[in-house]
Amino acid sequence: MTTTIAGVAGRAEETGAAASQVLSASSELSRQSEHLTAEVARFPATVRAARDRVVPGRSGERS
Repeated sequence: MTTTIAGVAGRAEETGAAASQVLSASSELSRQSEHLTAEVARFPATVRAARDRVVPGRSGERS
């Protein structure tokens, strides 16, 4: 019985370690997602600014 309890305790510790790794990975993924969302939000303005430098007089127009 002592061996069984020790085995369960060991597995519980491994499970806790795995859960910590999942939490860390999900936190990093969330950070990357926020960064990507901001980049995607800025992209249209960057494209418009580049277009306006190449084709003067198109500022503010939509096609």
